[in-house]
Amino acid sequence: MHGAAPVANVPIKAWVKTVSGLADISGQAWDEALAASRVLRFPAGMRLTARQVPSDSFVIQLSGRVRVYTTAEDGREICLYRVWPGQPCLLTTSRLLAVDNWVAQGLVEEDTAVLFIPAEQFERLLAGSASFNRYLLARMSSTFVEMLELVAEVGFRRLDVRLVHHLRRLAQQMVSDTLKLTHQQVADELGTTREVVSRLLENLRRQGHIELKRGQVRLLERQADGPGASIGRLIGNLTAFLVAAVTGLWLGGGWAVDAAMF
Repeated sequence: MHGAAPVANVPIKAWVKTVSGLADISGQAWDEALAASRVLRFPAGMRLTARQVPSDSFVIQLSGRVRVYTTAEDGREICLYRVWPGQPCLLTTSRLLAVDNWVAQGLVEEDTAVLFIPAEQFERLLAGSASFNRYLLARMSSTFVEMLELVAEVGFRRLDVRLVHHLRRLAQQMVSDTLKLTHQQVADELGTTREVVSRLLENLRRQGHIELKRGQVRLLERQADGPGASIGRLIGNLTAFLVAAVTGLWLGGGWAVDAAMF
């Protein structure tokens, strides 16, 4: 696997206990899965394709950050979602479950460590570990919501509103008001051109919402109110409702609608 480096003699069981979401998984099937697993490191800047990620393993990110994106015929990119510590990748999991289409690529944004659980152990976890199934459903639902929101944004929001929403979401995820992003990187995130993004960012700067420096954008406010806030809340509530329904039915607990969501 070109560019990836195996991590030898790593105490995997102790490591996963420090990763959000993984510490709650327990049981014999989980212990056996960890004993059969391996950890690989991927350097920042590496691009991941189907060739770099084996389809015979369930993948969980332990550290770092990976941006998953797709490319249009004209070369423009759009970010589908990011994989953070403690999260599985939706696309690699779909390949493991016999959906062979690889419709996206990954860009390693920070040095990343990834846990590879063999397919046989993954199947045993699905069959015999309630805590693993709760983890998997919660994390996959989170990514599913993110992709549904992307579809809704592209379909219903103006590009300037999508830009503001995207910057706020990144600031929240990275716990920082200063984002190290070039105009081209922002364009790739939104599936547009650098020239359009530069014009929109300059408008936001003149309006006092952001500060611009070379290679970075600083948010001066993060509130959710503003153009598109209402449709944003509706999109979020609808996707949360859908995930709650699917989760309840999957776990056999049923589901209920909270009228306050709408």
